[in-house]
Amino acid sequence: MKGSTGRQDLIKKVAVYTTTTLTLLLSACGSGPTSGEWAGTVRDSAGVTIVSNPAEGLWRPDEVPAIEEILRIGQLEGAPEYQFGQIVGLDADDEGHLYVGDSQAREIRVFDASGTFLRRIGRPGSGPGELGPGGTSIFPGHGDTLVVPDLGQRRVNVFLRDGTFVRSFPIPFTQSVSVKWAVTPEAELLQQVRQVVLPGSEQEPGPDLVLRRGSDGTIQDTVLVLPAGPSVQFSSNLTPTIKLFEPEPLWEMARDGRIFLAVNSDYRIELRSLDGSVERVIQKPFRRQAVEEADREALLSLIHETFEQQGAPPSAVQRLIQGISFADHYPAFVTFFEGPEGSLWVQQVQSAREIAAAGGTLSLEDDLGAPDWDVFDHDGRFLGVVTLPPRFEPRVVRGNRIYGVQKDELDVQYVVAVEVRGGELGGD
Repeated sequence: MKGSTGRQDLIKKVAVYTTTTLTLLLSACGSGPTSGEWAGTVRDSAGVTIVSNPAEGLWRPDEVPAIEEILRIGQLEGAPEYQFGQIVGLDADDEGHLYVGDSQAREIRVFDASGTFLRRIGRPGSGPGELGPGGTSIFPGHGDTLVVPDLGQRRVNVFLRDGTFVRSFPIPFTQSVSVKWAVTPEAELLQQVRQVVLPGSEQEPGPDLVLRRGSDGTIQDTVLVLPAGPSVQFSSNLTPTIKLFEPEPLWEMARDGRIFLAVNSDYRIELRSLDGSVERVIQKPFRRQAVEEADREALLSLIHETFEQQGAPPSAVQRLIQGISFADHYPAFVTFFEGPEGSLWVQQVQSAREIAAAGGTLSLEDDLGAPDWDVFDHDGRFLGVVTLPPRFEPRVVRGNRIYGVQKDELDVQYVVAVEVRGGELGGD
């Protein structure tokens, strides 16, 4: 990553100091998104703005935005184009057209703003314009194009939005796997890669790298070096071992090209420029939840049941269960995304025992993230809590609409859009 010159550092520090001073003055005067008084603090630390939030948000009860579902696509039975197997990609254009990538069907389905099916893009196969297994993420590219990483075939496909195949370029993997993709405002791909430590190797797992790739797939530079996340290790008999709820690095690309970055063992989220420099740190108090014996029993029972449903032999299931352990505490939060008006939404955690006490079902993938989200304005001030639909995973924000994927109690997937109505989200 490139460093700044001394002059640039000086300019940046002056800009941060000015912004910080203005924010403090406005907070002291009681201005902002509501008439409430924000009780947090903002300070400068070596050119970085540190926003320390109180536990209570700035919104009054009557100022919390309403969430209204405005679109739902999907069905358990009926026309096949409305039945989804595994949605892994979702994009929406300015006209409200939705592009849904289904990894089981190995295709992209296009719907209009009302949810009516229009056409398919791609099909299963290994030829030009065809999609392999384990992929179908979707990102907007240059002009009227869609960029579709294809992990199964180690390449990236480019389509026009009308379905025309344009080209593909290779993405080689050398003892590493792709963990996450994003796209910059300039339509450059960001790819998080994680090193694979093969059984019997004495090599220690290294950090994850976030690489920036050009339009031809070549690596331009390394944007982030992340601490190693939860990794699978192998014993001498090739049995995998994993520790659940270990601290995990999380990052999201903001719409202006900056990056939100955190390790979810603590409630501390950084906002970084693409050159890696930290501009703002957002902090908030949280209740650290212990992983108790009741949680471990419930989760191990769920994992055991999942392995059996997938047809694993009982002896293999037992070995797999023996390789699972737990961290002492749940993470501080599950994930985050940039919401409407540059706001930041952070998903709260709900423990296995809380889910059981409420009489709900438990899914390791879908239910440990609570429907309650902490919302911060674009200056990092905590506004309050908004409740989204249960088991809803936000994917795309367009204006005041949040498009995502929701599962019902039968694990049937739907594309759902909700509208955020009322409330001031953007700050000063």
